[in-house]
Amino acid sequence: MDVEVFNNLLGVGALLIQAVTALLVIVSFSSWREKLFSFAGHYGLMIAFCAAFAGALGSFVYSEIIGYVPCVLCWWQRVFLFPQFIILGVALFGKIRNADVFFYTLALSIIGGAIALYHVLLQAGTGLPALCSFEGTSCSQRLVFVFDYVTIPMMALSIFAFLIVVSLIMRRSNKI
Repeated sequence: MDVEVFNNLLGVGALLIQAVTALLVIVSFSSWREKLFSFAGHYGLMIAFCAAFAGALGSFVYSEIIGYVPCVLCWWQRVFLFPQFIILGVALFGKIRNADVFFYTLALSIIGGAIALYHVLLQAGTGLPALCSFEGTSCSQRLVFVFDYVTIPMMALSIFAFLIVVSLIMRRSNKI
């Protein structure tokens, strides 16, 4: 697959997940919230699993197929995303209580999202100190820059924000 096509595809995916996240937040405060909570109670776990799977798959493609070497912050974001793919997958088979899944996913997403936000701000040139080592890929280097703002850390931040919102909605649905 052409790298530019893959970058654009994931860039569109990031835009879509950002739009869906914003829509979920808006609907959760509207008169349609009961329908949203009912839907989330039935499909939220599968939707969260698909988002975590897509994030993990995209990350693997970038590092293992395209050959981008992840920087230190990218590795830390992976540390907080990859377990969610496994936890949510196991939960789909009923091996973990759904209430536990909510807390695991929320905690992992908040920490991973904070790291991704720092990484986004670092790459935006805000003057934040780089906490990365000088070995390997620099954390301030943009390997992907689509639509004038979507970078790999922005993609990660989008997924973490989505997982936070879905987790909170699932919790609110009283199904977990």
